[in-house]
Amino acid sequence: MLTKELPPISLLCKLFDYDIAENKLYYHPRPIELFKTKYQWRRWNIKYAFKEVEVKSLSIAGDSYAYHRILYAVVKKEDPHGFLIDHVSGNDYDNNINNLEKVTPRENQQRKRFQKKGRAQRELINLERLKLKIQSVS
Repeated sequence: MLTKELPPISLLCKLFDYDIAENKLYYHPRPIELFKTKYQWRRWNIKYAFKEVEVKSLSIAGDSYAYHRILYAVVKKEDPHGFLIDHVSGNDYDNNINNLEKVTPRENQQRKRFQKKGRAQRELINLERLKLKIQSVS
């Protein structure tokens, strides 16, 4: 899976701010140059500036980017182009910066197989525990 290159890190840092204590990404006010009209610029800044980013996909200059890729780039100050950003815990909704890691596509596939195998093993363990509980009650 090829990933598209993100906008320059300097631009991303002007557009977003990361709060380490809250582990949240916030919108900075956008410069007027990114909009076709003054009305669009004003409307966007009233609606989003200084507010938390609460979406899975972000649009910058008409292109969409995954939230976790933008977050990684803003915090680590590097474009993960050519790499995937893996959710270490396996939970795609956990976008804590400590849960994000830059990996090759091959590493990502290996981790996915391991996580699936791990899930199946957990289900098997839970089934065994349930059987033991039933036996102890009987």
